[in-house]
Amino acid sequence: MNHNGSQAYARLLAIDVCGTLYRANTTAGLIEFHHARNGNRIRSALAKMANSQTLPFTYAFTILSRIVGFDFHRFLFIASLRGEERSEIERSAKDYVGKLESLKIEDAHRMIANLRASGWSAILVSNSISPIVCAIGEHMNVPWVSSDLGWNEETCTGMIARDLTGRKRTALEEHIGGSLTALEFKVITDNRTDKDLVDCSEEPIVVLPRGRKNWTGRNSARIIRT
Repeated sequence: MNHNGSQAYARLLAIDVCGTLYRANTTAGLIEFHHARNGNRIRSALAKMANSQTLPFTYAFTILSRIVGFDFHRFLFIASLRGEERSEIERSAKDYVGKLESLKIEDAHRMIANLRASGWSAILVSNSISPIVCAIGEHMNVPWVSSDLGWNEETCTGMIARDLTGRKRTALEEHIGGSLTALEFKVITDNRTDKDLVDCSEEPIVVLPRGRKNWTGRNSARIIRT
């Protein structure tokens, strides 16, 4: 779930990935890309359909997931990785990062670059799966914390071993070996589920579609419109 090991931080910027750095669900995008690259024709076709933003059943999955509180869409995507080799998934992730360049949210990247230049240490904290978060972290030269896939030796089980949804603060504090309240802390995110990080951020940075209201309840929040 981590990388590069814990270290002492004075000013820490936590960065969400999907919807914050990129206009993409990077878990679904990576898995669709992986199956296509590896010639898994049936899985590739199903992943492409499931990742469509226009098909009725994709919308139905979203509504059902909200009602029951379980992400069926994510579950099915990850289940499709069962039996896939770790090395192949990681190779797909490194290639997929290049595909994300066209989906960058430029204003968010610029703000992050400015904060890093002024002395803030950046770390990715994402619900997305470790192969793609690791690849993005290496691309940006920052450490990372993410959800973990399950593995049977070097073969994917098709399940999540550790899920960061709603518990990013706990995972981040485990990574740094201390409380976020003991340092200067900011978060940049588009996720309501990151409220645990937003609540302890001195100035949360929120990525919002135009017309969407600030959901944080914080007058101090800085807004990036997309």
